[in-house]
Amino acid sequence: MMEAFVLKTLRKMKKEAPRRFKDLRDVCDELIAALSDKESANGGQSSETDADQYFEPLEMACQTRQPRLMEIALNAIHYLVEHGFLRGKRLVQHTPGSTGKAEDAEAASGETKGPPPPSTLIDVIVETVSKCSDEADDGVQLQVIKVLLMTITSLHCEVHEASLLLAVRACFHIHLISKNLINKTTAKAALTQIISVTNQRMESNDALRQAAEAAANLAAGSSADGAVVTDGGSSGRSSGAADSATGGTPAAAVTTGASLVFSSVYHKDAYLLFRALCKLSMKGLSEETQYAHTDAIPLQNKVLSLELILHILQNTGPVFRTEDKFIYAVRTYLCVSLLSNCTSHVAQVTGLSLQIFVVLMEQFKDHLKHEMEVFVSNIFLRMLESENSTYDHKLRVLEVFHAICKDPKAQVELFINYDCDLEAINLFSRIIHGLAKIAKNPALANSNNRVDFMSSTNKKAQQEEQHIRTLGLECLVSIMQSLEASAGLTHMSPPHHVQSQAQGLSPVDPSRGGGQPGSSSNINALGDAEEDPSTPNPSGHAASADKTNNIVDVFDKKQKLSEELETGILKFNISPKAGLTYLAKAGHIEMTPKSVAEFFHQHQDRLDKTAMGDYLGREREYMDGFCLKVLNAYVEVLDFTDMPFDLAIRHFLAGFRLPGEAQKIDRIMEKFAEHYYLQNRDVFASADMAFILAFSTIMLQTNLHNPAIRDDKRMTKEQFLKQNKGISADGELPEELLLEIYDRIAAQPISINSETDKALKKPKKEEAPSFVMFQTTTEKLKKDAFNQERKEMVRAGEAMIKLSAKRNTATFVRNGAESDEAYARPMFDIVWPPLIGVLSQILETYDEPNIVLLCLAGFRHSIQIACRLEFATARNTFMNVLIKFTLLDAVKEMRPKHVACIKLMMDVALSEGDYLEESWLQVLQTVSRLARLQLFASGSHTDDIFFSDSMEESASGKMTNGRRGSVATSDPILKMFMGPSRAETTRLVEEANAELVMKTVDNVIVDRLFSNSINLNGASVRHFVESLCQVSMLELTISSSMNSLRGKDAATDSSTPRIFSLQKLVEVADYNMFSRSRLDWSNMWSLLARHFAEVGLHINQNVAMYAIDSLKQLSVKFLQKNELSNFNFQRVFLMPYEVIMMKTKSSVTKELVLNCIEVMIRSCAENIHSGWRTIFAIFSAAAVQDLGDIAMNAFTIVEQLMRTQFELLIYDFVELMNCLVCFTTSVHTNLSLRSLDLLFTCADHLAGGRIDPAVDAQNASSDSMGISWEKSKPVVAHMNEDASVFRLWWPLLLGLSTSVADSRLKVRIKALETLQQVLRKHGGIFSPQTLSVIFKGVLFPMIDSAKTDSTQQPKSAWPTENPPPSRNMLSWIGTVGANVLMMYIDLYKVFGEKEDDSVPLLPDIMLALEGCINQDTESLAKLGLNVLSTLVLTLGVDADTEVVTTVSKYRADMICEKVSKLIVNNFCMDFGDAGSVQLRFDAIPREVAALALRCPLAQRRRTKLGLPDRDVVLSVEDVTSTKQAEASNSTPVSTAFGPGKIVEYLKPSSDLPGRSRIELSWGASLYSGEAFARTGPAADDEDDRFVPSFLGKDQAWPQLATSAMTALVASLDLIQLTRELLVASNYNWGLQNYASYLNALEASHWYAFSFNENGHLRLQLQQRGFMNKNRSEQNLSPELPHLLEQEVLAMEQMLFTVFRLYCHNKPAQQSNPSYTTQQAEDFAEPLIERLSSLVLMRYLSFEESALRKLRAGTGAGAAGSRPVASASAEKHQSSKPGHVHSQSQINWDEDEESSEDEAYGASCPVGGSNKNNAADGVLNVAEFAREKHDAYKSPALIVLEGMMDFTHEQFQRNLGWIVPLLSRLIICEDIEVRVCVRQIYQSFVNFLLIK
Repeated sequence: MMEAFVLKTLRKMKKEAPRRFKDLRDVCDELIAALSDKESANGGQSSETDADQYFEPLEMACQTRQPRLMEIALNAIHYLVEHGFLRGKRLVQHTPGSTGKAEDAEAASGETKGPPPPSTLIDVIVETVSKCSDEADDGVQLQVIKVLLMTITSLHCEVHEASLLLAVRACFHIHLISKNLINKTTAKAALTQIISVTNQRMESNDALRQAAEAAANLAAGSSADGAVVTDGGSSGRSSGAADSATGGTPAAAVTTGASLVFSSVYHKDAYLLFRALCKLSMKGLSEETQYAHTDAIPLQNKVLSLELILHILQNTGPVFRTEDKFIYAVRTYLCVSLLSNCTSHVAQVTGLSLQIFVVLMEQFKDHLKHEMEVFVSNIFLRMLESENSTYDHKLRVLEVFHAICKDPKAQVELFINYDCDLEAINLFSRIIHGLAKIAKNPALANSNNRVDFMSSTNKKAQQEEQHIRTLGLECLVSIMQSLEASAGLTHMSPPHHVQSQAQGLSPVDPSRGGGQPGSSSNINALGDAEEDPSTPNPSGHAASADKTNNIVDVFDKKQKLSEELETGILKFNISPKAGLTYLAKAGHIEMTPKSVAEFFHQHQDRLDKTAMGDYLGREREYMDGFCLKVLNAYVEVLDFTDMPFDLAIRHFLAGFRLPGEAQKIDRIMEKFAEHYYLQNRDVFASADMAFILAFSTIMLQTNLHNPAIRDDKRMTKEQFLKQNKGISADGELPEELLLEIYDRIAAQPISINSETDKALKKPKKEEAPSFVMFQTTTEKLKKDAFNQERKEMVRAGEAMIKLSAKRNTATFVRNGAESDEAYARPMFDIVWPPLIGVLSQILETYDEPNIVLLCLAGFRHSIQIACRLEFATARNTFMNVLIKFTLLDAVKEMRPKHVACIKLMMDVALSEGDYLEESWLQVLQTVSRLARLQLFASGSHTDDIFFSDSMEESASGKMTNGRRGSVATSDPILKMFMGPSRAETTRLVEEANAELVMKTVDNVIVDRLFSNSINLNGASVRHFVESLCQVSMLELTISSSMNSLRGKDAATDSSTPRIFSLQKLVEVADYNMFSRSRLDWSNMWSLLARHFAEVGLHINQNVAMYAIDSLKQLSVKFLQKNELSNFNFQRVFLMPYEVIMMKTKSSVTKELVLNCIEVMIRSCAENIHSGWRTIFAIFSAAAVQDLGDIAMNAFTIVEQLMRTQFELLIYDFVELMNCLVCFTTSVHTNLSLRSLDLLFTCADHLAGGRIDPAVDAQNASSDSMGISWEKSKPVVAHMNEDASVFRLWWPLLLGLSTSVADSRLKVRIKALETLQQVLRKHGGIFSPQTLSVIFKGVLFPMIDSAKTDSTQQPKSAWPTENPPPSRNMLSWIGTVGANVLMMYIDLYKVFGEKEDDSVPLLPDIMLALEGCINQDTESLAKLGLNVLSTLVLTLGVDADTEVVTTVSKYRADMICEKVSKLIVNNFCMDFGDAGSVQLRFDAIPREVAALALRCPLAQRRRTKLGLPDRDVVLSVEDVTSTKQAEASNSTPVSTAFGPGKIVEYLKPSSDLPGRSRIELSWGASLYSGEAFARTGPAADDEDDRFVPSFLGKDQAWPQLATSAMTALVASLDLIQLTRELLVASNYNWGLQNYASYLNALEASHWYAFSFNENGHLRLQLQQRGFMNKNRSEQNLSPELPHLLEQEVLAMEQMLFTVFRLYCHNKPAQQSNPSYTTQQAEDFAEPLIERLSSLVLMRYLSFEESALRKLRAGTGAGAAGSRPVASASAEKHQSSKPGHVHSQSQINWDEDEESSEDEAYGASCPVGGSNKNNAADGVLNVAEFAREKHDAYKSPALIVLEGMMDFTHEQFQRNLGWIVPLLSRLIICEDIEVRVCVRQIYQSFVNFLLIK
């Protein structure tokens, strides 16, 4: 068969061959003959299948260049190859130089030239056929394609390396030169098939090899080295070398491209083919070809190579994607090719290049991290930002970005690998900002404002700009959509789908050819790409989460470092030193010259050039030469090798600006010259020559380009040459060098990068072109500018790729996380700020539906992400902007886009309600405005019809009528020329908007928003309700600001309250009432309750009533559901009623509240539990109302409840009591009295057992309550649960106690009677502890009313006056004071006297009575004394049987202590500015002085004035020492108690620190260790003295006088009480009691004695009217105040007491178990001696003094005479334990008279203040002396009578002091005294004589 075909072919060739091809014909003849012979020999049968021997005539036919012959030969070759006859495996010696194409193929294969190796026949066949591709005949070209394709794809032949490349080149050639479209298409298809077969064979071979290796390893048990190379028996031309099993090569080999060793010949074929195509695509195009867009062969070549590369990349297998050699080829050849092709002017080239880039990102991003960064940042973004790039460039780049933006995974990986890499740029962020910038596209606005006569051209440009903007916006929206998917949120419609719904516009302009390879339809989505199986994925969720967190942490760290760097650069630009210091502290640099220089180079584009130059030029002394070292390091980094001198200067000065100082310039340029000389020694002879030329070049730059220099003054070339001659002794510079420098400087000035960029980017003023030629010129200029930019981009990109190839350290991180939410958060934080600006600008500018829908989709995605990821700021911003575009808050005409914004807002509110939080406020405000528009459009009545204020409405109507009247009465003609008013315009706009909203927005959507609140979670519904309450309050607020835009004419309800939101609040509460959990509902209602309370207090009565009525409806519904035990939701629910009742001033509102409560009680009383508390609180608030109707209605409801439904109130018994107590305080007396009766009834119920304390305390439900009216039994036993008892009884008792203080007599008497009856009747159920608390908390506080009684009370003018009590019915003291105090005694006798002493009541009662006695009010103090006397004297006495029981020692001791304390506590030592009582410390016992000096009255007064009380420890020595400083100079100071003087400094002692004694201006003495500021000399004026802040100067003394008089009166009464107490038979005091008691009496005595001796004080008090007896009726002079009664009475009581103890026949010595008779004698004997001597001596002294004064008054002239002897005061020492005082020695002195003389002198009138003469004064003194003498007669008689009761032994022991005194008394004037003395002598004289 084969031979027949060959024979036939040879015959055809011979027939067609011209005669000139004799060789061909001869060969054909020979082969024909041979074949014929062979056929004859074999009988027509032949089995030969090898046709290699018959190729020679076919080759010769192809070389004839005869189309017919070539076609026959090629057809034969095709047939033979197809059927496997022509295999070409035999070796032949072939020289490829004959054609030249083989050499090119060999060069393309990268092999070095040398002797040609033996070739296989198939290589010759391919070469022969490839040479036929030059033939122009279409048939020949088609046959060539078929033969080459069959040869390469045939399974019988193997074509590799150079032959394969030759075949591909032939097909390329045919595709390029052929005019036949079929041939061109076939050639392209053949190329595609060849490439596919080549790659498939490589992948298959690798798979087989790996399978074989795996089988071998399995069989051998170990891995085998080496590789199986399947070359199909190919010739030795293949490499045949095998690599390791991984098929990889060392990284260094891949990086450098050297020593490429392949696993098989198929790998090498694929590599060579791919590299060849890359090199073909790298061939540049001429400018004419680029701009003409023709089908030139170079362009077709580039397009075809790019298409084939794209085909290879789209169909690559794992070997191609992972083999190091192919990755090297992609990085080295393809990326460099794409750099130039991506920026080509040919749209098809650009589109294909970008498609290839997309595929590279999909398939090879693991290995092209740096390259991707270069492409995006240096090519794509710069093309987008360039003003000179064409529409096609921007469109293709946006297509790439659109493909990236649609893939969530690609976005996350971009973010991870670049924005989260400290060494990489923020690529994702830059893409976002680049897209935002192109979407804003401000150039479009400028083009819209231009007037262009070429309307069609301008319109096309506008369409292109808008399309670019739309695509940029679509990319941003796609990013948000991808982020939404990355965060795992609900997927929404893609933006292109939304856009297609608007206008059917695809992302790419259809006019650009959607079927072209460059269209976006051919850009595969990156989301469909397979992950590299070799990429390791994290095993497990934990590892993935840790990795995610680490990456996000790196991003945060990078952000922080970026912020620090920005701050440091900003600081550097202001102050370089400060900036570098900050950066060093932050760790960005080290303060070393090298580190600072590197920082300058790295950030020279961001640093201030002037600051850098100034820093680098600093002098050597600055910072110890650090700046100079930085300059050296900065220059050393630069490479000037083989660089022209002026270009080196340009490069050097590109990073900074030369400073202005010559010295700095000199230092900088000197370093530059030195460095340039070292790197270019062949240019200059020395560094000095370079330095001088550098200066000359700078001067040339200044001269040629300084605008201040005129053109005729500029330097010429000759001048420049002349200037630089002889500049150095090392030789002359070449003229060629100087001329080149001059030409380049003249052509382009030296400028830094920033100036160049600004010059390129500086917008030029665009003028409206008027002719086509201007338009053409502009286009040409833009193309030229972009061409320059393109070259710069390509150059920079290649440099960056080469640098990255050298490092090759970047690793692309695949996203293996299960969820991208952690990445979505920082990514969204990057995206949303620029996105919000884009969306707001575009939405405000455009009305096109597709753009509007895109913007709304962006809003939707952004809001959803911000909500779900909890970006509060972003969420609020997006919502606010969206709401702004609804135009519902302004009077502007709405368009469809605004309605779309309304719908989107409602949709977002429905879908994202759980996440809106604070944004609900803006949403609900907008919904309120929307509802107002809908109501306005429907024509329904607005809220002003029902809720407007009548006065405001009438005033508004008058204003409106006035305006209308003025218009109506205006001139009609003038009105025709007037435009509509602002109100009319507003009205028209509102009507139009309302109509549009009515047509497009469904009313149901608003209702859905509120009904959907039941689907919100607990936190969200709280935000929702809180915001709705705020909106409601804004609606209800009447403010003129609401009318600033709309006005009354625009919307009549804008100035009146609106209740839309209030209605919706009611609906929301109704929806959620029973669908929410108790906790959620409680949180929700807390907001609603507060709002209803505020609205219920609204100034508009109608609004308030509406709110209350709405609340009633909700309350009735809520109360219909039974409340669980131990819950208080009802109480909280009804709380608004309580607030309204307490705060409202409207009686109508209060009545409405009570009516609502009554309705609820009638309808839902059985279900009310905790709500009773609030209800009773409401009744309590109503009880204190002034209006009788309100209070009466409330009381009627309470009374009815207690009468008919008391069993429902037992759970809130305490609240019921509090309510009734409030009614007792009502201003209506009738209600108060009736409420007291109800309280008594409640007490009976409580004591009768109708209220279980435990049930009430737990607030149990009625189901667990086991008490009813019929089955209840009285409780008579003691209650053990005191806490429960307190809870029930306490408010009742305390309320009654409070009512006792009522100002109305009937009420307080009734309350006191009720309280006493309740306690007497039911007090027995209380434990002693409970009784104690009741006394302290209920009964004792009642006396506080007496302390605050403001009625006029009777006052004593003299301590013994005793005025009658007050009869004023308004006086609390006069009406119920005594009853209250007696109730204490009565209840104590009933419940307390028989108790044990574990919980005593007596101390508390005594303390209460003490508080009354110590008051300033005399009536209260006397009342307390009387009750105290009753208590003390009747203690232990049974009132019924009159049986006397001895008081226990505890009570006796306590009463003694209390009485003694009361005596002491009523000393008034300080009389303010009148003076103070000065005690005779030399005569007073130490213990007595200590008691008297404390001045308790002054302490009490200080406490009442609110001054701090200080504990002052005094001793007799301290007080005595103060007398030494009285005459010394005093220092005025200012203290917390007012101004004063430091009179003495007391030295520190063992127990007290050093302190100062300060005499305050108002009379008190202050002892303090503090330091006080001196105030200068104290003024003597009384007005400057200290007065308490709340008292006037005229009020200070009356209060002091009142308290002092009350204390003096109490002192007398207390002494009298003690006399009765000692006489009582139910007390057995011990000696210690007597000692305390006698000390108190003696202190009282000495206090009165000292007061009587202080004449100055008495005179001052008399002048102030204190203790002033009215003696005018007796025609006597006013008597000086004195305390003679107290002095004498205290002494008498002391004598009475001690004689009772000393004498055996006295009651105190009879049957007292506390002490023995001898103990009593030992205790009393020294006291009798001291007191008796003192009394008798004073009696004698007063008698003598009176006689002397009387004689002086009668003119005897003996005023100055002195008696022979007078009694002196005794000086005592401390007593022994158990005794009051020790025996003392009597010293006779004559000092007593001096004090009387002082008193006399002080009492004499001074000046004209008294009209009595001096003689009257003498008589007054004599009279007072006689009074003292008469007063001391009684104690003297007591002493003498007591002596009569002495036993003989007692008399004998005291004989030493008795006899001298009796001797003097025997001669006294008083006969009664003499009689007593005589009786004493008669009783004891016989005994004495016998002894």
